[in-house]
Amino acid sequence: MRWVLAAAFVVLFSSAAAAQSFQFEFSEQTLNELVGDLGHPSAGDVYLPTGLITNLGYWNCRPIGTLECTYGTTHTSGTSAPVTAGNKVVAMSLCQGPDGQPAVLPTPEPVPWQWWITEAHFTVGSQQLSFSANVRYRIGSKWYNVAQTVPATLTFDYAQQRLRMAISSFRVPIRYSEGGIVELLGEVDVGRFMSFTIPTSRQKISVPDLNGNGRTITTRVDSVNVQYVPGKVVVKVDAGFN
Repeated sequence: MRWVLAAAFVVLFSSAAAAQSFQFEFSEQTLNELVGDLGHPSAGDVYLPTGLITNLGYWNCRPIGTLECTYGTTHTSGTSAPVTAGNKVVAMSLCQGPDGQPAVLPTPEPVPWQWWITEAHFTVGSQQLSFSANVRYRIGSKWYNVAQTVPATLTFDYAQQRLRMAISSFRVPIRYSEGGIVELLGEVDVGRFMSFTIPTSRQKISVPDLNGNGRTITTRVDSVNVQYVPGKVVVKVDAGFN
C-alpha cells in the first residue's frame, strides 16, 4: 500500500506540477485488503490459580512439573472389597514461602489461555467509517467470542506526513473465574493492534523553468480533507511546493 500511494503522488504531481490540489480514493475493498495484511494478532499465556496458596502466605509461584502418585490396591484386607489401583498426576510449583524461603507445593493445574482477533473489516457508509472484528479466546477448555463494531477515522498526521487510521476504543478483558475468585488475565486492545499508518513521503520533481533549464521542486502536504461515501473513502489534498 505504501508503494501504491507513493506512485499516486508521483503521477499526480508530475502530470500537473503547477496544480496544488488533487484527490485519490480508497475503496472499501482496498481498506479490507490492507487490514487483512495485518493478519490475525494473537497472544496467550499460562495462568496458575493460586488463590488458596496466596491466602496461606505463599507467593510468586511458577509451575515446575508434575508428580505422579499411585493410590489404591488390588488386594483385599479383611472383609473390605478390593480397590482398583490408579494414578493421579499432581501439578507442582515453586513458590516463595511466608519466611521468604523457596518451597515446592502441590498446586492446581495451570490453565492455558489464548486469544485471536478475527473477521476484521471496515465498512464505509455515508459520512461514516466503521470497523468490526471478532475476538475469539479460550481459557482452559472453554471458548468465548466477543464481536463488536466501533467507529474508525482516517486522518492526516501533519508532523509525520502520513495518513493515520485510528480505531475507537475496542478492548476485550480476558477474565478467569474459579471458586468465586475472578482474575484478570489480560486485555485485548483491538484498536491498538488493528490501527495503522500510511507514509506519504515528499516527492522531488524535476521541471523546466521559463528559460528551459531544469529545476527540482519538492512537494509537501498542506491540508487534507477526508470524506466517507458509500463503499469508498475520498481524500482531497492541498499540496505546496518548495
